[in-house]
Parts: sequence; structure tokens; C-alpha cells
Amino acid sequence: MFGVGPRDAELMLLGEAPGVEDALRHEPFVGPAGKVLSVACHLAGVAREKVYITNTVKCLPPRRGESHAPTKEEVEFCKSRWLNEELAEISPRVVVPIGGVALEALTGLRGITEWRGSVMEV
Repeated sequence: MFGVGPRDAELMLLGEAPGVEDALRHEPFVGPAGKVLSVACHLAGVAREKVYITNTVKCLPPRRGESHAPTKEEVEFCKSRWLNEELAEISPRVVVPIGGVALEALTGLRGITEWRGSVMEV
């Protein structure tokens, strides 16, 4: 599943991977995490419909019937095949990684808590 939002968006929100409801509806951040994201956007004064929203990993096969954090191989596969192209096509001014998987995919850095609030050029 690929992202949603305007192709000329200046802001991209980059999550980890689709949840169950996201996968069923073929759209990122429409399940429980999407509800939290909508509230966060509202509180920040950001119109969700003006933001491009996507995930690092475009699909996440379940393991033993449960969701799991993406493996390094899954991230690298999706990054090399789709995420880099998606970033180039949208060409946002700002990309906000939502979670450690997204931060590491963008920058190679770990420990999102340590980097919270930082602005970096990538």
C-alpha cells in the first residue's frame, strides 16, 4: 500500500508499517493509530488532507497470525523498491518519522526518543 495525500505536499509523515485495518482498507493510518494521528494533526494545526502520509514498509505479512515490527530486511526491501521513489516523487520539504523504524530508514539513526524535536537535513 502506498501513501495518500497531495503529490505536492510540503509535509510527509512517515510511519512504520500498515496495521490490520490499514491493510484491509488499503490506506495508511486509518485504524487506531490513524485516529491518534488525526487528533495530533488537529492539535498541531495541521490539516491532515494537506499532508502526504505513508509507511516505511508498504505491507507487513503477519507472523503466526499477529502483526510484528518490520525486520531490517523488510525495511531495506521496501526502501530500495518503493520508499526512495515515493520520497523523490513527492519531494516534501519536511519528513517527520513516526517511530524508530521510520527514523532509522531515513537517517540510519536509532533511538527516536533521543532525537525527538531535532531537525536534521537528510
